[in-house]
Amino acid sequence: QEINNPMPEESTTEENQPVSKMVTPLAPAATVELSLAFGIRSGVADGLQFADENLLAYPCGNYIVLRSTQPQEKLVQQNQLEQNEQQRFLPLGRQGQSRVTALTLSPNRRFAAVAEGVNTESDRVAISIVDLQSGRVKRQVTGGAADQLLAGADFASLAFSHDAKYLAGLLTGPSGCQLAYWQWSNNKLLACYSPSGGVVFSQVSFSPSDPSLVCLSGGSGGGLRVLRYADGQLRQAAATAGAGGVPNIRLDAAVSGAASRHCWLNESGLALGTATGRVIVLEGSERRADIDLLSGGGGGGGVRCLQPCSRGFAVSLEKSARVVLYERVDGAGAEAFVRSREIWIPEEASSDEPDAEPVAITDLCVSPGDDTLAVLTNRRQIFTFSLVSPLPEKDQVEEFEPLTDPSHNGPITGLDVCLQKPLVATCSTDRSVRVWNYETGRCAQRRRFADEAYSVALHPTGHQLPLALLTSSA
Repeated sequence: QEINNPMPEESTTEENQPVSKMVTPLAPAATVELSLAFGIRSGVADGLQFADENLLAYPCGNYIVLRSTQPQEKLVQQNQLEQNEQQRFLPLGRQGQSRVTALTLSPNRRFAAVAEGVNTESDRVAISIVDLQSGRVKRQVTGGAADQLLAGADFASLAFSHDAKYLAGLLTGPSGCQLAYWQWSNNKLLACYSPSGGVVFSQVSFSPSDPSLVCLSGGSGGGLRVLRYADGQLRQAAATAGAGGVPNIRLDAAVSGAASRHCWLNESGLALGTATGRVIVLEGSERRADIDLLSGGGGGGGVRCLQPCSRGFAVSLEKSARVVLYERVDGAGAEAFVRSREIWIPEEASSDEPDAEPVAITDLCVSPGDDTLAVLTNRRQIFTFSLVSPLPEKDQVEEFEPLTDPSHNGPITGLDVCLQKPLVATCSTDRSVRVWNYETGRCAQRRRFADEAYSVALHPTGHQLPLALLTSSA
């Protein structure tokens, strides 16, 4: 086609008679833009976060996805977005070669820190600081400090200080673990700390009021440890309170050695989740609560998720499909926290794939205004619950609402696109086949087989789907 009404170019024939011919410029190169992403990366520490009151952030592929927690149909009706614009995508620092291992957001929800792991022995770990407003990578934190970090290790946990000026990264690997402490705006590694005796931690956090105070917990033989940054070094803080803003927390051996997760409730209060399914709340020099979660049923194992709320905390066990909320009760004596709500993953989330592993919660987060609770399950499905909903009647079971459909829990081995319908079919080593509708953003069909699937195709009409399975028989 003629583009922009191109002007004719004159030429002459052998008889020197002028003729005109049309010169058509080349069409601009086509561009491909990411429009919709199904699924979520699993195995990412704190891989589900609230970017604001109604916006979740999570890793998918080589991007951080920002997704609204409100139903797409409602947003379209309110003219807040066009169809298929419920997601925004923020690229990571090393496109095409990143492997996300940990995620954290600054307390002001301005920045996201994304840890990218190593793929080969020559790779170096990196942390990308992403500006959530502009969508651009603001800085690669490790930079010239990579040689000082633990070789062959990945970041297992990240944390911003309350003023968002400092960043802590916990590295774990075959040779142990290491805590790195940065002033990230100028990419300055201030200090490193490596515990002795083969101790490996799994979580790091900052005090909510003192950026020099860092807390470690979990891992292999780690328990709980509080460190202070001073004079260019990270040293273990005193076990009990003193001056200079160190919280007055008594860490006896029985408590500190059992901690698998922790969260700060206030300047001098910590909630500790244990590997035996208990939550211990310490405030100052007092043990304010010691709660046995296993006594109430609803799953087993140690504490997997623990997050603070305005009046208490939310907790979930390793093999559990429920979240329990506890609230502080003033003047209640030693047991100062009582159970206020119990929210379950719906039973149909398990019954639709009876051959799969039981549904369990792997991540949870609470919105900044305490209005919404979001969880991620081991089937890579996100659920939400409104915390401003009325309290339930007696014996009434409260349940999460699904925000996304469950996705594959293994490498995708086959994919095909339907010619006449907005459908994409995928198969995976998790022995399931799924058909996705990219107009509605939902999973239209899914089915699980006894064997792994390695190739799938869609008939042009979308009515038939041949599938190649790797059977166990010859």
